[in-house]
Amino acid sequence: MKLTLLIVLQSSLIVAHYTFKSISLPKTNTNFPTWQYLRRWNSQVWDPVIDDIWPIYNSRVESIDIRCNVNATSAPDTLTIRAGEELSINVPYTISHPGPLMAYLARVPDGKTAVNWEGDGEVNGDVDQAVGWPNYGKSSVSFTIPLSTPSGEYLFRVEHIGLQTAANIGSQHFVSCAQIEVAGGGLGVPGPKTAFPGAYSLDDEVFHVNLYVGLNETTYLKEPYVTRTPGPVIWKG
Repeated sequence: MKLTLLIVLQSSLIVAHYTFKSISLPKTNTNFPTWQYLRRWNSQVWDPVIDDIWPIYNSRVESIDIRCNVNATSAPDTLTIRAGEELSINVPYTISHPGPLMAYLARVPDGKTAVNWEGDGEVNGDVDQAVGWPNYGKSSVSFTIPLSTPSGEYLFRVEHIGLQTAANIGSQHFVSCAQIEVAGGGLGVPGPKTAFPGAYSLDDEVFHVNLYVGLNETTYLKEPYVTRTPGPVIWKG
């Protein structure tokens, strides 16, 4: 799965797990049902009822699980959104661990749809990023589809990387994929592209950073703890 990176933000610190389960459109104040446009997954590691809040651990970042999460199945519908508009991805509680938040776009190839495409191949690109703590304690994160994004169907992959355990057992990855169709798009060429699996390496130092060295409880939430994020540079359109 090759994608273009859209956004990277730094996220919050609260002790709990979470997952991206629903989408809303801020422009129209529309909230859609859980899993209507996001591919549902279940790791079956613990209780099946709560397994859709369990992270992918660092040991699996080179496996197919990192694409859209474990046992991901197609969503029933594909969301139409205009290029240049904003969409929000929501979690039931809050993004509750420190680490970067990223979004990727993967163009659905000819002959496939967002519903039946598995997301394989080199088609993914990252579409935004920042360093800091702008999502501390939030239950919703928003992304703007670049205005020059070509019209068509895409998988929109959102990932938060929890680094609270990175120094000992490695990072935790919270991943979901939305099915979207971009309308009114432009002539941009998203890139550079990457693939999932393929974008990450088990030994990437970002996945093993020690967040707590030289930081106390006050500075911990004010200072950036990584100077780069894994994966490609972002595409801004």
